Amino acid sequence: MTWLDPSRVAERLSNRSGLHLVGELVRENGGTFPCVRPKAPEKPAGFGILLSRSPKAIQASFEPDHFARPLVSQIQETFDSAPSALEGVLQGLVGDEGRLVVAVDGVRVLGGDKLPAHEWGTFSVECEKPLRRVTRGGDQVLDAAVEVAGAVLAVVLAGLPVEPVEEIESVDGAGLPEGASVRVVVNRYERSAANRMACIAHYGLTCQACGIDFARAYGPLGDDFIHVHHRTPVSQLGEGYVVNPVADLIPVCPNCHAMLHRRSPPLDYQELRDILAVRRLGEEGPSASET
Repeated sequence: MTWLDPSRVAERLSNRSGLHLVGELVRENGGTFPCVRPKAPEKPAGFGILLSRSPKAIQASFEPDHFARPLVSQIQETFDSAPSALEGVLQGLVGDEGRLVVAVDGVRVLGGDKLPAHEWGTFSVECEKPLRRVTRGGDQVLDAAVEVAGAVLAVVLAGLPVEPVEEIESVDGAGLPEGASVRVVVNRYERSAANRMACIAHYGLTCQACGIDFARAYGPLGDDFIHVHHRTPVSQLGEGYVVNPVADLIPVCPNCHAMLHRRSPPLDYQELRDILAVRRLGEEGPSASET
């Protein structure tokens, strides 16, 4: 019995990223470690995220398979062509607590402008979170494992092939009616899963407009659930634009997401927050001192 169930980490990261991830236990260096990996690419051409712990911290590290050289080459090619993709994701992931290290050939890089021009020999991503504020067991350890594994996964995903992005658009200022189709925009500048995870790592899972936290409201059913809103519609992004997860994205609940798109161009989430504040004040009525 290991200290952490990798299937639980995989489930929560799948919810967070929208990708199909699986958990497993792997043998390495004489020990058994929890590991999370995408369903594709499959072994031995893919990668895993290995989790370990010490008395003081939980660590996660990128572990490419034995035949994953094409995958590392793809990451280098992506960051060479769009260096701000790495810089943007790192901006979202680096916080007050924990340590995130990205290195090429054993030398730490701080962002897209620090990437070496030569062909990479090795590419590593490691993240560590102190346990000083975490109990020895239970959901807090799981939360820390999800955080560090998610940070590593986001960096790696930022360098992998681009995915289509679903974008909700209003028509003539109206909301999307039931049964209406959602337009799928293929945007080569948007690495949706990586940016989504970096946005969540920076802002958290609370709706930035109304304040709902789905885990608090619904318990385990609501774990890691939130929408991520593009403050500028994907279809309006210019040629060569690379999304910054902190400046361009914001986590909102489905209701607020729909309300933002009741206007074209969409409302800013702060405008919606102000609308909600006025509504709440009106419902509460004047204070006792004013009557």
